Amino acid sequence: MWWVLVERLGEHWTIVESHKTDGRQAADELARRLAREFKPRMMMRVQQRSIWRAGEDGYFIQVDGLVGTDYFRVLVAELVERLDGRGNPVS
Repeated sequence: MWWVLVERLGEHWTIVESHKTDGRQAADELARRLAREFKPRMMMRVQQRSIWRAGEDGYFIQVDGLVGTDYFRVLVAELVERLDGRGNPVS
């Protein structure tokens, strides 16, 4: 199962969105779109966006606005296992 995660950089990385996709190709396409279109909540008006490819699985994005700059990253990740509190597989 493939996911696309949007993480905002602050004092700590925070996942602000997650999207389950139908496969790796769909996840890659969604990640590219989010890198170009995702608007941080605090950003009223985007003036410029810089997008860096971070390996094969994501992007690092800088968004400049009227009153500041925000940073986030978009990651493509494969969920390989779900475990309960005791470490047992969850179906």
